[in-house]
Amino acid sequence: MSSNYIQENPIAAIATPHGIGGLAVVRLSGAETLDIVTKCITYSGNLLPHHATYTYFQDPRSGETLDEVVATYFQAPKSYTGEDVVEIACHGGYFVAESILGTLLEHGARMSEPGEFTKRAFLNGRIDLTQAEAVADLIHAQTSTSHRLAIRQLQGQLKEKASAIRQQLIDAVSLLELELDFSEDEISHTPYEEIEQTLKDISTACEQLVDSYQNGQLYRNGILTAIVGRPNAGKSSILNALLQEERALVSDIPGTTRDTLEESISHDGVEIRLVDTAGLRDSEDVVESLGISRAQQIIERADVILHVRDVANLQEAESTLQINGTPVITLYNKIDLLTGEERARYRDLSTNNAISTSATEMIGISDIGHRVLQEVFKNKQSQESSDTPTITNQRHRDALRNTLESIDRAIQSTKQRYSSEFIVVDLRAAMDSLGLLSGDTTTDDILNNIFSKFCIGK
Repeated sequence: MSSNYIQENPIAAIATPHGIGGLAVVRLSGAETLDIVTKCITYSGNLLPHHATYTYFQDPRSGETLDEVVATYFQAPKSYTGEDVVEIACHGGYFVAESILGTLLEHGARMSEPGEFTKRAFLNGRIDLTQAEAVADLIHAQTSTSHRLAIRQLQGQLKEKASAIRQQLIDAVSLLELELDFSEDEISHTPYEEIEQTLKDISTACEQLVDSYQNGQLYRNGILTAIVGRPNAGKSSILNALLQEERALVSDIPGTTRDTLEESISHDGVEIRLVDTAGLRDSEDVVESLGISRAQQIIERADVILHVRDVANLQEAESTLQINGTPVITLYNKIDLLTGEERARYRDLSTNNAISTSATEMIGISDIGHRVLQEVFKNKQSQESSDTPTITNQRHRDALRNTLESIDRAIQSTKQRYSSEFIVVDLRAAMDSLGLLSGDTTTDDILNNIFSKFCIGK
């Protein structure tokens, strides 16, 4: 994007969460930022770039002091947005930060839109679109793995990989277009086999990124894990044991759980989203039937299913699970009610897809998280590589898929020995699709959709 700084009115927003706290930060960005802030502080000198200045903030009209603050000036282009930025650190609370923000808005700033600071950083060429989206991922990261992926993307790992692929496409197009300008008598044309191999190498690089999406989504959004089974099998007790707190209501009365309850745990840096569901059985109770229907919906969406079975009632018929190939881990639960010999028999049943458990005595509970990751990442690398980017965003996957489709068409043209000009058309289409990934080519609708999901002040 352009490196020219946006000359719109300065924007302002509170950059910290609302509520009581030790500090709050009000942020401004834009060409007239310094003029606005200078009007509102008692410090008589000039704010020095990249220095924090202790001063008082006051309303210029009334002269009323609102707070003692620290104003930090980040001079363009060495700032988050690439424009002049001032961050005013004040005392936290509901009134102070809002009063400071209101005063700034009255003296020339306007309220920022969601994500507008990051949007300006992108438009001013400070970051590309993948790095801008990484900011939102970093804010919402729930586990060490999702945090690590967001940091790598923010540092430009995906940007660098996409740029390298794009450069390969540019090189291929440049070569083919150069050859179009000369006859075979003037230069030696590149053999079709060599062009095809080059395009296959580019295609492989794109495919590796696309293939990383499935794992990337699990790292970013967590593994949706449905806890299902008959009433009184111990589903809620299993949830409470995994959470190590009494989160779900537990009762001997069948049908106590009538709605879904979702909580999360972290295992090996990956979020596991546990959903306790209503017991699966035929019921004439309207409310319970609704809960069972929701349970089936969760089962259809789940990444893995924990099927809880009461070892004292295994002879009871189980409702058919509509799992559509979703991995199922059977939990033979309540083994604490069995004799020692019976317990040993069920422990022998523990396999990759079955665990003997007791929520009361915490038997087998610590194995569940490991088994969930094992089943979900079966035959795949369960931990992300530090060398290869992992894409976590559907927009990125779609852009790469479109890139692949264009490259594949170019490869087919090469196999058919079509003229280079036909190959170039598809390669340019691939470049455009890849440009949507980084933001080199984009539209206002795409940008507005991306940044509208940010919080105000970021």
